[in-house]
Amino acid sequence: MMEHENALQERIIKYAGPRFFTEGFSRITTEELSRELGISKKTLYREFGTKEEIVRAVVRRQLAEVEHELSGVFDDESRSFLERLGAQLRVASRIMSTLGTPFLKDLARYTPELWEEIQEFRHRRVFSRMEGVIQRGKDEGMIRAEADPRLIVVIVTTVADNLLVPRKVMELDLVPQEVIRHMGMLVAEGILTAEGRARFRGIGETGRA
Repeated sequence: MMEHENALQERIIKYAGPRFFTEGFSRITTEELSRELGISKKTLYREFGTKEEIVRAVVRRQLAEVEHELSGVFDDESRSFLERLGAQLRVASRIMSTLGTPFLKDLARYTPELWEEIQEFRHRRVFSRMEGVIQRGKDEGMIRAEADPRLIVVIVTTVADNLLVPRKVMELDLVPQEVIRHMGMLVAEGILTAEGRARFRGIGETGRA
């Protein structure tokens, strides 16, 4: 019985996720979800007590997938610093491109605590590991010798915390993946050595320098 319930929860999450990210979740009713999934509202509520629980499950699933993907990038010692940097930017851009404006608006208005959870995830799982990666870049001669890895992390964190938030995205009419692209551009032009910039520009879709 438990295996069947877990499978149904998985089905609900996989269906609701793309819709929430694209259309937002405030206008999508549980009645609509249950009808499109071919289940009763009673069955849906047995798995998730409220729509907000579905939203939380969707967001946490996405965070778990991002953590798994980024861990593969951070922990792959066979990749150079530039390959890791390129891979991180591609993952971030791809994830942010899935978050439509309606979803960001709904997060800000109805579940701000979930956005705080996303922010906390970025600090705990991403930014906390950046210093070591940047130091690797210095050791490889790809980052300027005078650059301070700790300060770079603080700067990147500050930019992300102030721009990649629903209120600022909506206020400035920003496309989140464009913020990521510009952050990558600033890093490439600001802290990389001349050789690092040339090689970073040469990294293709495979992520190999």
